[in-house]
Amino acid sequence: MSKGQIPNIFIKEIDLFDASNEEMSIKVTTVIGDSKDNNSWSTPETSQHMRVLMVISSNVGLNDNITLGQIQFDKDFLISNYGEDESVKIISRPAKSLNQVNSEDNVRFIDSYDVKFNNQEQQVKVFCSVYFEMSEILQAANLDFSGAVRRYGNIASDSVIDLGSAVSTATVFVLPTGEQYSGPVHLHPEKGYMVGPRHIEEEHSLLTTLDIINFKIKDFRKKQFDSPKAIGEKQVSSFSDLKYSINNEGNVTGIFSINFKNLVLYNTKYGYFLRTLSQQAISENINNIKIKNLQITRKRMDVDETAIIVKTFSSGQGFQIDSVEEDFGLISEINTGQNDIRMFQFTDKTVDKTSLGRYQYRLGLTFKDPTVDFVSNIIDDLRISEKEISDYYTMVERSKNYDFDLNRTKSRLYESQFNDFNISDPDSPSWSTANEVYVRAFSYLYELSNKNKRDLTNSISTKVDPRNATLFSLRGFSEDLSKLARDFESSFDLSNNNTQADSLRAFVNTPNSRNVIFLDYLFKEAVVLKNYSMSYNYMNMNTGEGAAILQSSQFENRANNEFNKFFNSSPSDKDTELVPKSYEKLLDLQENLYSFLSPNLMVFGKDLSTNLKDISTIKLEEVNKIFNPTFDTNVFKVGRQKPADLKNVTEEMSKPNSEIKKEKSNAS
Repeated sequence: MSKGQIPNIFIKEIDLFDASNEEMSIKVTTVIGDSKDNNSWSTPETSQHMRVLMVISSNVGLNDNITLGQIQFDKDFLISNYGEDESVKIISRPAKSLNQVNSEDNVRFIDSYDVKFNNQEQQVKVFCSVYFEMSEILQAANLDFSGAVRRYGNIASDSVIDLGSAVSTATVFVLPTGEQYSGPVHLHPEKGYMVGPRHIEEEHSLLTTLDIINFKIKDFRKKQFDSPKAIGEKQVSSFSDLKYSINNEGNVTGIFSINFKNLVLYNTKYGYFLRTLSQQAISENINNIKIKNLQITRKRMDVDETAIIVKTFSSGQGFQIDSVEEDFGLISEINTGQNDIRMFQFTDKTVDKTSLGRYQYRLGLTFKDPTVDFVSNIIDDLRISEKEISDYYTMVERSKNYDFDLNRTKSRLYESQFNDFNISDPDSPSWSTANEVYVRAFSYLYELSNKNKRDLTNSISTKVDPRNATLFSLRGFSEDLSKLARDFESSFDLSNNNTQADSLRAFVNTPNSRNVIFLDYLFKEAVVLKNYSMSYNYMNMNTGEGAAILQSSQFENRANNEFNKFFNSSPSDKDTELVPKSYEKLLDLQENLYSFLSPNLMVFGKDLSTNLKDISTIKLEEVNKIFNPTFDTNVFKVGRQKPADLKNVTEEMSKPNSEIKKEKSNAS
């Protein structure tokens, strides 16, 4: 530094610890550098007047005022106004600390400041600056002084706690060249952040900001999260009722659902264990189900007759079943967007409405037990990570990799081995893999939000990342990892007598062919086919490919078409007089838009049908043929039909009411 210049102070690290159940301890480590030349400030005659002002505060108003430069950052001012405030810690001590680290050209002075705050604090910030105490020199020379008695250097600051949580991200400043800038900055009201402690007329660079993981803050406090609420015994069936209908071809179509969450919790090897874990653990097991066989069998109840209609499987874990169509039937899965409860549909081509008898359908389901791999994999991952982190610590603590004086890793460690890596690569560094394993296992034992998991991942990264790890932080994570592995294994005992299906510890290591669940379920609903001579089609839906799926938009369009089919306008007052009292509520056409649908098509047998979609095209003689080809009374029962009678429905319905009454009278 040049003569008369105040050195910059840097906040090297901020550590958080549990001081008690109610308090946290905050340790702020700072570094002040100096050169070993004639410009040194750490000479005895200069350094005796060089001090550090450290302010650690949970007072939001003070924090904002210092950040915005709205109050004087001065020892006397702060002590006078905030000295009695327990939320503000004000510390002044020599800049030349006893902990000195020397190199060939420079020296670093390392110091730490320990304070305590309540665990419930919503915001904690750190501000520090080196200042030169001129009053001491003037007093020693018996000189009067007025005005500023101290000269302050640049203020270094960091947010420690924000919204009650340790700050997991930090904002860095980037030059237009893309390089990170670490010097003093100021905020221009129009241009934004710029280089330098204050705005000057000379040209100086604009800065952009970038959010990164806040490696400076290491949070060693024990995390408190809610344990999952244990799930009790099964309350509902794992299989729904069978809902069936007859399609256009006269075949039976069925639709049903399977509660796979129930199956995982109550029918698998280690479902009892999952019932004590988080929803994430349960969901992962459900999503990893692979159906090896799903089979529909038809059984005739009045005769000893059974036939396999159709069967299928899923090609991978979490996959839907393959849609299959065979000579006897077809089956497919209905995509509902969730895996807890899955819906399926099938069509039995071997029976139709002319078939005799009563039938029941049976479901056969075989799937690979996902809980076996789940348990063995997470325990193996924890054990492997324990070993790898231990080896990683041994490598870091070597003198060639670690600077014990500065308490940090040497650049050769991360530049030679960890400069570039992909976290999704299976060969990712051990510290990265262990971080993922820890968060995953932790999220099984506790209910974590996505934010909780991000914060936990970032917190571990600050302790194990080779650029920022310390031996203390690595030991801390290694201990946490070992404890988590013990907690996980203590929650799950492989030889536990409660293991479902009387499984043994050795079951985990058996071949996959043994880890299979076989289930058989008979739907109670009986299917009784009836050979209707006449049927009606209301929706004009093609039901040839399984159960018909009606979308809400389709029904709305159908209701609007129904409205337009019969009504050009709302009924007049004269019309309403003819409506019986009990039907008056139907006069509000919009209110009753979805109340009633008339058929779009009438079908008689296989070959005879008439379209009812458009009233203007309906022929009465066609309708009469369907009802009774030999009977010559029209559908309105208004008397015997004569050759001259109207045959068009539109014309018949448009007759005045009095004329119809007259015809009825003449007919009698």
